[in-house]
Amino acid sequence: MSFFLPLPPCMMPVTVALPEDVVHRLLPTLSFVVQEVEKEVGDASDYRVLVKALACSLVDHANSDDDQTLAGSSPTKPLQMTRPIHSPDAGYNSPVLHEDNTLPRPCRRVHRIVHDPDEGPVLKRARRDDAPGDDEGMEPEPEIIDTGEEDTQEGSPGDKGEGWIEDNPDIVDDEEEGRDEDMEGADFADAGDMGDDEEEDGDEEMEGSADAGDLKDAVDTEDDHEEEMEDSSDAGDAGDSDSDSDYDPGTAVAHLLLPGQCKRKGHKKRKKSSRRKHVGNAKWRGRGKKGRPNWTDSTMLPPPTTNSLQLLARLSTVSSQQEFIQALHQITAQLMKPSLDSVEWDDMSLGAIGKRCQALEKSEGLCDYKLMLSYLQLMLTCDGRYKEAHWKGKKGPSVEQCAREAGTTTSNFQTWRSQGTCLLYLASAASPFLLLLFAATQMRVDICRSKSSSMEDISGFAWALRCSESKYPYHKLVQDLILPQLQYLLDLAPDAPWFKLTFWDDVNHCWSRRHFSDVVSIRDILDKAEVNFFYLPPPSEIWTCLTPAPMPDPDSSYKMAPVHTIKTGFRVPTNRCPFNTEEALEWTAIERETALKAVPVSSLSELKEKLDGFYDSKGEKKDPGSYILIDTGICEGQTLFIQDADSQLVAVMIPNMADCIPHVQRSIVPQLQTTWPGEFVHDRSDCPDYSYFCWHGSYYNRYAERGYDAPEGASPYFTLKEGQTTVHIQRRAPGHSKEFLQDIGEADLLAKLFQDVMSFVRALLPGMYKELTVFVDHLPLNDHSPAYPFSGFVINVGVATDGHRDGFDKLACVVIPFGEWTGGELCLYEAGFVWRLKPWDILIFPSGRITHFNLHFAGLRGSLIMHSDKGGDAWAQGEELGYNGWSHAVAR
Repeated sequence: MSFFLPLPPCMMPVTVALPEDVVHRLLPTLSFVVQEVEKEVGDASDYRVLVKALACSLVDHANSDDDQTLAGSSPTKPLQMTRPIHSPDAGYNSPVLHEDNTLPRPCRRVHRIVHDPDEGPVLKRARRDDAPGDDEGMEPEPEIIDTGEEDTQEGSPGDKGEGWIEDNPDIVDDEEEGRDEDMEGADFADAGDMGDDEEEDGDEEMEGSADAGDLKDAVDTEDDHEEEMEDSSDAGDAGDSDSDSDYDPGTAVAHLLLPGQCKRKGHKKRKKSSRRKHVGNAKWRGRGKKGRPNWTDSTMLPPPTTNSLQLLARLSTVSSQQEFIQALHQITAQLMKPSLDSVEWDDMSLGAIGKRCQALEKSEGLCDYKLMLSYLQLMLTCDGRYKEAHWKGKKGPSVEQCAREAGTTTSNFQTWRSQGTCLLYLASAASPFLLLLFAATQMRVDICRSKSSSMEDISGFAWALRCSESKYPYHKLVQDLILPQLQYLLDLAPDAPWFKLTFWDDVNHCWSRRHFSDVVSIRDILDKAEVNFFYLPPPSEIWTCLTPAPMPDPDSSYKMAPVHTIKTGFRVPTNRCPFNTEEALEWTAIERETALKAVPVSSLSELKEKLDGFYDSKGEKKDPGSYILIDTGICEGQTLFIQDADSQLVAVMIPNMADCIPHVQRSIVPQLQTTWPGEFVHDRSDCPDYSYFCWHGSYYNRYAERGYDAPEGASPYFTLKEGQTTVHIQRRAPGHSKEFLQDIGEADLLAKLFQDVMSFVRALLPGMYKELTVFVDHLPLNDHSPAYPFSGFVINVGVATDGHRDGFDKLACVVIPFGEWTGGELCLYEAGFVWRLKPWDILIFPSGRITHFNLHFAGLRGSLIMHSDKGGDAWAQGEELGYNGWSHAVAR
């Protein structure tokens, strides 16, 4: 709408275009201006000229070429402003002031009305640092109101919600609308002035030109610092009273507030985010002449999302050769011949049921692969139908027509097409053989369902696959673990229809079919499909130059190295830890210095000689400060078994796991670095700011609520202890660790990463710890522990422990270090051993009875710990199944 603004005779009348909501807020403010002036001076006729000043500070585009001074005599035609009256066709209701003539929502923007002897009344924006009394000789003393962060309400300027004029793109960001007006030298009436007062994180004012785009960037500036503007005629200078020659501190001042109030309260500074770099001045960085952005090339891809990296890490678990090849053989075998037709459903014997379970499990991967291939082909067919119709000059079929033709609902068809698009995008990043890897690793739901993976996750996953280079941390996963499997499939896949895709050929204008092995052609076809997203970058060289070696046949058995047993005079202690928790740090520092002086041994025979006279008759070290350094290299491939005087376990060291499952040496570290970005890095444990990362994936029963003293026949669902208000049924049975429950998908991924390591330990310890299996064989809902026969596992990243005992561990724990590091030896205090372990050595010892700690390390160090909760005995121990005192309520 247009608003006619009357001016003094010396000035030309101006018709100003104002948005409707701006006029809605402007008119009551103008009324308030005149009322305040009448209170101070008594005659407001000379102050009606301020109408233009206020109006022009809100307009979309004022007459910026008319460089007119806002002063003069009374207007030719008085404007009634005591109570604003609008015509019925104005399109809105007139706002009403309160009975005391105050505005409903005062603004944090502060203005002064200053009477200049030469120019008359002039409106000035008050500086925020102008405190009452700063201007000497001012009568009456002004009250500069700064409605900062505490005096603000919702829906106001700080809220950046509805009603804030500076947030109106039609008013502020005229540069985005293609306007080329030069705002330098603009008068106070210039629309570019409107972003000047938004200084929430500091009071630094802009230098030089201040167009509407630049003003918006002045929001976050230095705290407690202000720079004066060099050009007082700039739009941003309108609020600087100290630099304006019109300002006379000896005149009367009235204080005005515009409508609206900031949501944040008080005068607190907004805390700067640690992720944002501080900008030293208010000018836009990287902007050229008149605010045009300068574009530069980046050598790095945008970082994939966390879920993208977890998908990549999970896909890399196909490096487990045994399970992967078995899964692929099962899928390809099922593709060649259907097996479900021969399943007997009437036979209910255990053998027949077992055969059915095996057949259906084998067919699960087949169904996933066929379903994903169907989704992908559906997307290609729809894309081809549109392209064919376009080539013939016709309109392509609508989604509704395609859905009717497919015999399903429109919503269901759109879901299928969306899932097919995700699979197509990923297949174009690598190869359609990727679908087989998804089937073998059971990732179909993770890829296809939007609730599991977003568009950002899929696109990040795609470019991480396609553009893998050595400068990215996930490069080794793609090059060493995923790409060899795709090459294996390329050689294995027969000439069968389930390894082919049908598509519309844009060159020959016909439908065609290609085998997955035609890598280049298939990639070009998939790249041209309409996915309504950016083309993927060109593939990295590893997809064309790498020729992986043939994969070896799987070996389902692990061979135990010959066992070398040493019996000592040591007795595993049954007393408590030799220090309190508060003393651990000081105690460890002293013992580390002592352990550094450990005497090394060069062979197993020398170790036995040293141990023969190392302990006294009580089974304790003769010299409490003595240690023996055992480098696992002296084992020469043998398993070292050290016993105490009572033939109890002191330590077992297994050195040959890396030889049996060599892929773990190149897979685990990059997989963890991909799963936990920024966590598994080179570190030093002796630096002042040292910290470590620890993840628990365990079943615990130590914190369970026992029911031994509950009334007979009490229900675990409805029985409360005195003082409780809620029944926590899960706390009365064994439960998972906090980290496990926070992200079950991450827990499943980590279990898959270490499944070969855990299988190796399980295969080498048959019957050794039958006592451990009782608890894990009776977990709630017959759950399965991935660390079987242990109830849980822990992943340590960069850990150098202080002296401690794991009092809740049952019998023993398994320690498997990995990475590349120096130092970090594991010390067993009472036994006097300092173990220098190599990556992927396995050490087993009674962690609950022997005090242990690490020496300082430097490098990339992680460790896998397998352990069982001693509290599980209350749930199941030996032949007795106590179930935490709730055995009468357990279905068994």
